[in-house]
Amino acid sequence: MKKYFTAILFISICFLAACGRNSQADSEIAVKNLSKDTGVGIGGFIDYADDDVLVFHGEFGLFVYDLKAEKITFSADLEKAIGTTNIQGSETGGAVIRVSADGSTVQLYNSDDPDVTYYIDTADGTYSVGKYKELEDYFEYGAFNGYEYIQFVDGTKGEMSCNIESPVGTVGNLRYLRGDREWRLFENWKWAAE
Repeated sequence: MKKYFTAILFISICFLAACGRNSQADSEIAVKNLSKDTGVGIGGFIDYADDDVLVFHGEFGLFVYDLKAEKITFSADLEKAIGTTNIQGSETGGAVIRVSADGSTVQLYNSDDPDVTYYIDTADGTYSVGKYKELEDYFEYGAFNGYEYIQFVDGTKGEMSCNIESPVGTVGNLRYLRGDREWRLFENWKWAAE
């Protein structure tokens, strides 16, 4: 009887701990229909970067990339999640993406409907949905120079590019550059046609 009670208690605690969190594996908002030739539109934009993680978005979705493991650990189809792919800074009907100053949480919502706000944990790719709450301190990226880049304390720049000459191109060629390092962001992505 004691073992039975202990097992029930353990299962209940596990269920309560997971309640309200969704994992990327079972996510209905995950990006699923990209091809190598999907255009980046107006570009890929850095929302956060440090030595371990890169958070970026474009009209093609929102992504969390693990720089150490060299793979995407989370994706969100903006249309499925918040009903718009508008990322051009519109005051109405645009995607708003903010990242906490330490990079641990991504906040995603439509400026027309902040009551549906996604809170994404960059460490494990889980997320919850709730009403908008102001982030106490959020990441403010560097300067804008034709496309966004981040200036790091060590003097290196983190920047998005599709090729060395121009940031315009396709998702299949999208890269993140920092110093002499290069990450091909969709190198291990499972494309829609595959």
